[in-house]
Amino acid sequence: MREKFKRQFSGLLLFVLLLLGFCLPGAVSARAEGTRVFDNANLFSESEKAEIERTVAKVSAKTKLDLVVVTTGSAEGKSSEAYADDFYDAGNYGYGSKLSGALYLIDMDNRRIHISTAGGAIQLLSNSEIETLLNLGYSEVTEGHYAASAEKVLAGIQNSYDRAKQKGWTYNAESGVWTKKKHLSPLAALGSLAASLLTALGAVTGVKRNYKMQDGAAKRASTVAGIVAASGVAFGFRNTADRLLDRNSVRRRIPRSSGGSGGGRSSGPHGSSSTHTSSSGRTHGGGGRSF
Repeated sequence: MREKFKRQFSGLLLFVLLLLGFCLPGAVSARAEGTRVFDNANLFSESEKAEIERTVAKVSAKTKLDLVVVTTGSAEGKSSEAYADDFYDAGNYGYGSKLSGALYLIDMDNRRIHISTAGGAIQLLSNSEIETLLNLGYSEVTEGHYAASAEKVLAGIQNSYDRAKQKGWTYNAESGVWTKKKHLSPLAALGSLAASLLTALGAVTGVKRNYKMQDGAAKRASTVAGIVAASGVAFGFRNTADRLLDRNSVRRRIPRSSGGSGGGRSSGPHGSSSTHTSSSGRTHGGGGRSF
């Protein structure tokens, strides 16, 4: 009896241990996937890091952009741009089909701050917006206020989003595309209708004038033809007219439009954004500044 009980207990204990072995790594992984603040250069205090995490969560929820903050003391021999792009791509961050989001990097190795954008964030954070965000981050990082630098950049991203909405732009988080709403005021609609009516009236008037001119020309041609027929005189106009027409006919080749757009740029609520391709082959925007 005791042997049977021992075997059952051992089997149950083994099952529990195996279950814990499977569950615990998953829990750790879930927490790792949830974090968006990576202070690898130890620039933030624990309370500062926690506050930045809260800000990231709030702004990300509002903008539907996956936001990441990274500090590093070693860029692994890469430029700040390459390090930021690769960190974002390797972490597989981003919302929607275009993996939209942005990463703010404080690079103590290259002494640079850098913002990397992807998907819908490229369209939102134009070149001018990136400069504004860098101004916000730079003013704090040069004073050694690294957490404040990150907080200001995050607040600037939300401000950019809010202003885009105020301008009448809408954002589809799944497709990562910004589109402009087309609103027509009553006055503009009335003006458009008046212009259409005037155009139509002008067209009708022109047609009537052409008919009158054609009627007059027909009458004159009829009179001349009658006079010529009555006089019995014939003139050979046909060959002369043909030769004159041949002499003035010009063949001209019209070139076809190539339709190329130039590439390397994206337009959005605040203007155009320059783009480049990361080492993983994905498209990124953004910019950086030395400190």
